[in-house]
Amino acid sequence: MMPKSVLIKRLCAVALSLLGVSSVGMAAGCRSKTVEGFKLQDTEICVYGGQENYITTKLYGAVFDAKTKEPLAGIKVAVYNGTRQMAEVFTDEKGVYYFDDMNLWAGVGVDYTMIVSDPKKKLKALRRDFSFETYEVTREEIVFLESKK
Repeated sequence: MMPKSVLIKRLCAVALSLLGVSSVGMAAGCRSKTVEGFKLQDTEICVYGGQENYITTKLYGAVFDAKTKEPLAGIKVAVYNGTRQMAEVFTDEKGVYYFDDMNLWAGVGVDYTMIVSDPKKKLKALRRDFSFETYEVTREEIVFLESKK
């Protein structure tokens, strides 16, 4: 059985959505999972602002060794919305990664998580949480990974 407060929030979000004032940004739930040692969790978020806050953007950057500053090839970069993986790529020989046409909520307090990890497990994984603004058509994230000791 769904708690009364959750039901009321969902009904309000649906009603406001029909008026073009809000949309539901993420499903309710308390699911969590661990990815590369980081705990990710779903939350309930009602997004106000309507479709203008749902944008298409590009996320790109590069991954470097923190000590040598050399680019790292074959590093996994994944973006999550709560516990759901939205996209995954691997860096090229220059350490560059690129996510094209990501559709997401912007300017409304919805956080996304990027986890950067070495499939060979020689480098420490890195977690970066961020949100987007409605005017962001591109975003660059440069990452430095440290060696495991």
